[in-house]
Amino acid sequence: MTYIVYIILALCLFGLSTIIYRTFNKGLSHSAKGQQATRFGIASILAVLPYIIAGKICLSGAIIMIGVISASWMMSYPVLYYISHRKISADIDNYMDIAFGLYIFGWLSCLYILLVSSPLYLYGILLSLIEIAFISIIIFQAVYYILYRNSVDEDGIRVVRNTNINEIIEFTRAYSIWPTLAVIFTILSTIALVFVINAISEQPESSISWWKALLQTALFIIIGWTMWKPRKGAVHRTGIVKIYDDTILYSKANMKYIESRTKRMKDLSVSQLGDTPKEPHCYLMIIGESATRDYMSAFTNMDNNTTPWLKHVSEHDPNHFILFPNAYSCGIQTVPTLERALTEKNQYNDMAFNESCSIIDIAEKLGYTVKWYSNQGHLGTFDTPITIVAETATEALWTKQEINKVHYDHSLIDFLDRVDPSENNLVVLHLKGSHFNYLNRYPSDMTIWGKPGIPDSILNYENALHYTDSVLRQAFEYCKTRLNLQAMLYFSDHGDNPTRHRTPQFCDFIECRIPMFVYMSDEYIRNHNQRYESLISNRNKYFTNDLIYDLMCGIFDIKSNKFNENQSLAYNNYRFSREDLRTFQGKIRISDDN
Repeated sequence: MTYIVYIILALCLFGLSTIIYRTFNKGLSHSAKGQQATRFGIASILAVLPYIIAGKICLSGAIIMIGVISASWMMSYPVLYYISHRKISADIDNYMDIAFGLYIFGWLSCLYILLVSSPLYLYGILLSLIEIAFISIIIFQAVYYILYRNSVDEDGIRVVRNTNINEIIEFTRAYSIWPTLAVIFTILSTIALVFVINAISEQPESSISWWKALLQTALFIIIGWTMWKPRKGAVHRTGIVKIYDDTILYSKANMKYIESRTKRMKDLSVSQLGDTPKEPHCYLMIIGESATRDYMSAFTNMDNNTTPWLKHVSEHDPNHFILFPNAYSCGIQTVPTLERALTEKNQYNDMAFNESCSIIDIAEKLGYTVKWYSNQGHLGTFDTPITIVAETATEALWTKQEINKVHYDHSLIDFLDRVDPSENNLVVLHLKGSHFNYLNRYPSDMTIWGKPGIPDSILNYENALHYTDSVLRQAFEYCKTRLNLQAMLYFSDHGDNPTRHRTPQFCDFIECRIPMFVYMSDEYIRNHNQRYESLISNRNKYFTNDLIYDLMCGIFDIKSNKFNENQSLAYNNYRFSREDLRTFQGKIRISDDN
C-alpha cells in the first residue's frame, strides 16, 4: 500500500509540473511539450524514489519544509517572469526551474533520510543551511519584483554585482524605517523557522538498514550530479542562475580587453590634423552621473536656478560654451552606457567591447598623458568595463571608499594637483553627481532649497545638480588657469527621475535626456576651426552618448583607422537624425520621446 501511495504521489507531481509549465508558457510546440513531459516524468520519479527506497516514512515538519522550498523554486521564476512579460512574451521553454524544484525535493529528501537519525546538530544544522541557501535565492527574486515590478534580468544582476556597501546603505535608507524593519524581520524569522522546524521534527525510532543507506547515498549522488555538474547541470538552466552565468561570461569577455590591448594599440593608426599648441596643454572630459537636463536651468526654464555657472557662461559666452539640448543617453545604467561611450562600441555597430579602441587609447597614441580620477567606487580589476578602461590610463585613482562615509565630488579637484602642467594631458573626472540617494551627494552647507539633512526627493536632486555645477566650475577654472585647457566635454551617463525610485527597466525618457556641453578655448578655435564650426552648426542635432568616443576623436581633430567621422558631431557630415537614434541598448527609439 505504501508504494502505491508513492506512485500516486509521483503521478501527482508530474501532473502539477505539467500544469504549471503549460499555464505559464505561450505558443508551445509539440516537441517542447514532449521534451518537458519526459523531463518532468523523470524528475517526478527521482523526487519520490528516496521514500520508495526507505519504505514507510512518517510525514514530518522537515519533509513539509522540503516540499515548500521545492514548490517555491518551481513557481518563483516562471510565475514572476510570466507576470512581468506576459504582454510581450512568456516563453520560458528553455528553463528548468520546474524540474529543478523536483530535483530539490528528491535531493533534500535523500539527505533528510540519511541524516534524520544522526545527532541533531549534524542533521538539523546541515539541512537547514542548505535550505536557507535555496530560500535566499527565492526571497531575492520576490523582493526584486516587489521593488521593481519586474522579474530579475541581466541588467538587474549586473546592478547587484556592481553595487558597493555604501550604495546598499544609501538604498536601504531611502525607504522608511518600518518597511525596512519588516523585510529584515521576515528574513530573520524565515531563517529561524527553518532551524526550528528541522530541530523539532519527529525522528524515527531506528535508522534505515545499511543496504538502504547505500542505495540512498547512491541516489543522493546521482541527483546531486544531475543538479550541480559543471556547466551542464540542471541548476545552470534555471532562470535566475542562467542570468547570473551570463553576467559572469560577460565579465570574463570584458577581461579580454586588457589582453588584447597590446595588439589593438599596435594596429591603431592616429594622425593629428590642424595645429597643436606649442605649449603643454590639457583636454578635460567630465562624466556626470544621473543628471537629467529636465531639471537643469541651463537647458530648461525653471524656477530654481540649478546650474547658475553653466547657465551664465552659455548665455554670455555661447561662442566658447556650446550646449547640446538634444543629447540622450544610450541606456539607463552606468555600466552598459559608459561601456559604449568610452569605446568604439555603440548601438549602431556590432563591435565587441574587448575589440574596441577607447578614448584613452586614442589619447595615448597622440602622446597625451591620461589621468583618470573617479568618485565612483573602485570594485577591483575583475568588475566593470568602466574600471577596465580606466586602468589603461597613465594614472587611475579613486576616492577612498569607506563604509558609511560619503566623499563629495569636490574631492576630485584635489586630484588635479597630481597633473603635471609640463606635459600634454587628457584628464577624465568621473563624478558621483546626482546618484541616488541625492541627499548624500552634497555637503549640508551646500543646501540651497529645502532644509539641510531633510529628505525631499526633488529638492535634494536640485541641490545635487547645483553642487555638480559648482564642481564643474572649479574643474574648468583649475584646468584653464594651470593646465592650459584647450577643450572640455561634459556629459552625463544617464538621467534620473526624482519623483520615483530607480528601476533597471526603461520607464520614461526623462532618464535618457542628459546634459552635454563642449567648451573650446580661443587657441583651440584658431587651430581647429573646422571642428569648431561643425560643433556650432550641429549644436541642435540629436545625439546619443554611445557616440562620445567619436565626439572626442573629433575634438582631438584626428584621422584614424578606428574612427568614423560621420559619427561625430564635430564634422559636417554627421549622419544621425532623431529617427536613427536609439536608447536602452538599441531597444527604444529616440523618436518615440514626445
